[in-house]
Amino acid sequence: MTEAEINKLDHLIKQAKTKDCSINRSSIMRDIMKNLVEKYQNSPIQKSEQYRQTFKVPSGTKKRLSLLIEDGELTYELSSFIMEGYIPSNDFPSMRNQEQENLNFRSDIEVFEKLDKISSEYGFKKGGRAKIFRDALSQFESFLQSNPPKKATLKQELKYILDEYKEVEDMKIIKEEISKYLNDK
Repeated sequence: MTEAEINKLDHLIKQAKTKDCSINRSSIMRDIMKNLVEKYQNSPIQKSEQYRQTFKVPSGTKKRLSLLIEDGELTYELSSFIMEGYIPSNDFPSMRNQEQENLNFRSDIEVFEKLDKISSEYGFKKGGRAKIFRDALSQFESFLQSNPPKKATLKQELKYILDEYKEVEDMKIIKEEISKYLNDK
């Protein structure tokens, strides 16, 4: 969950407390799941058609991305970016004289269809999908660098750990422990 989503849940919990209602994140999520199950019980979600392709990308791309986003989230987030946030840059450099690595990408067929559509609009005959993909990947990496989800997740986890720690320990001792930890590194 994103920091904003977690904050929204926390806001709901605080609102409920003002009305003497005791809920927590788990109870909210259980209710959401129950409603989803009821909604799709009689009309199941259609399985999307998937497609897989290996793209050549500049060496080091996978390592840089792994520092910005969890590996398991890359495909979903990149697919969402291509479908919703990607605007072609009109700069599609050749990969011929660059060191390359393979990036396996598996997503809904609609994502590949969008890449192909943009490729056709730019008049690419051969390798257009790959050029568009690399451009989208480059923009996605820039987007992640400005707001890395991995960092936001860790920050949120640290906040909750510290909140729990404050419930059982004096603030002065917590600050000493944190300073000690940071100075040891």
